[in-house]
Amino acid sequence: MRTLNDRGDSDRAVHSRTGFRPWTMDDIPELARLADDPQVAANLRDGFPVPYTVQDAEQFIRSSMGDGPSMNYAITFDGRTAGGIGVVPGQDVHRISGEIGYWLGREYWGRGIATQAVIMFSEFIFATTPLLHLHAGLFSTNPASSRVLLKAGYRYIGRMTDCAVKNGRVISLDLYELCADQRKNAAMP
Repeated sequence: MRTLNDRGDSDRAVHSRTGFRPWTMDDIPELARLADDPQVAANLRDGFPVPYTVQDAEQFIRSSMGDGPSMNYAITFDGRTAGGIGVVPGQDVHRISGEIGYWLGREYWGRGIATQAVIMFSEFIFATTPLLHLHAGLFSTNPASSRVLLKAGYRYIGRMTDCAVKNGRVISLDLYELCADQRKNAAMP
């Protein structure tokens, strides 16, 4: 598990207590408990089931443990599963970019955990994959997640107006990006 305890940031307690690790079959009950919350799902894509069952958790974890390196991880806090984080790598000409996504169980909201997880995970992705660019499209109705990305060093790049549908409502997406500046002159994969 990676933890962030040497950055010199003000809240070392959250930093040293936050991490991420691969999902395991032991996570099934806690994943199902945390994810089975309409308020969590309200800011995620429709592929995130509501209700979220033990069978959904098992299916997700099995797919995360498939062949090849996983791009989906459990966020941990004090060693306990607190949510999930992952990246979907781009294809073809977008193969050096990836879309980051994350969520926390409601009991972990508002404590700086998501920000620390995004910082750590972004650093991990840039250090261990050929990705040079991470981006996220957030529902414009989710200011908390916007704050997470801004605090994690992502840059707001604009809004796509009325481009998505969630719970029967047409909504806009706010777009954010983070580039791996230290690797931008590297040879292209």
